[in-house]
Amino acid sequence: MGMFTYFLEQLRGARHWPTTEASIVSCTWSPDTGKARRGGGTGGSYEVTFSYEVEGEYYGGRFSIVGGEHSDTPYSAGKKIIVGSNPHHPEQNYPQGIADQQALAFKILFAVMICLFALIIFVNLIGKK
Repeated sequence: MGMFTYFLEQLRGARHWPTTEASIVSCTWSPDTGKARRGGGTGGSYEVTFSYEVEGEYYGGRFSIVGGEHSDTPYSAGKKIIVGSNPHHPEQNYPQGIADQQALAFKILFAVMICLFALIIFVNLIGKK
């Protein structure tokens, strides 16, 4: 659970970083080998790379979008996105919107883990009676 807490704390601070416009460099599909998805097709992820400028220096970043392959890539080269960058370490970035979705996924996973833990305790208490 420490990883989830660390990620959420980093994300919370990153929301206050100054923002700048970034350009998508590439968006490539990487299929999961041997994993079929419900309804056919294969699962995988899009690997998205981007670049941005802070005070005359160029930096890069990347993120992944997990899911199914689409006929059109979700991000095309040259498309603009907004990223936050750490004012003390501009190479650290926070792609707005993308990181919010990842934080939501972590929050949901964390809530499910707590519910499962509570269910296990409840079942153990019932079994002892």
